[in-house]
Amino acid sequence: MNEAVYDTKIRPELERIEEYAKLGYNNRRIATAIGVSYTTLLSESKKHDELKSALIRGRQNGCTAVRKSLLKLALGYTYEESKTYVKMQNGEKITYKEVINKTQAPNIGAIQTYLRLYDDDYRDVDLESSGIRKAELKLKESRYEDEKQVW
Repeated sequence: MNEAVYDTKIRPELERIEEYAKLGYNNRRIATAIGVSYTTLLSESKKHDELKSALIRGRQNGCTAVRKSLLKLALGYTYEESKTYVKMQNGEKITYKEVINKTQAPNIGAIQTYLRLYDDDYRDVDLESSGIRKAELKLKESRYEDEKQVW
């Protein structure tokens, strides 16, 4: 593809391309969104570092946002919930706003996932315990085979 097409169709969309990558769009969806073919997007990303960088930055930013959300779920957090009430009093509408502080407890699934992904010590223990389970399974299988031979 010639440079004129890159300059007219892709370069003006670099910010949108980065944003799409951040949102988790794959290259096919990004190409469709900016009005070029998938093969054009791939070939141009090999030729132009600014396009390649936009795709990489977007994906890294998306991963960072997901990592932050996962950590927030793992640790628990507090948040405000507000409700607005309208009440009639003496023929007049009176608006009340109620703000409640709520707490989201730590999520055990998020804790396990975060540790499995980012903590080498946890991963080692997890691998070690799976090795122990495999050894237990082999022992049970050999006992089963021994019992079959006795009968």
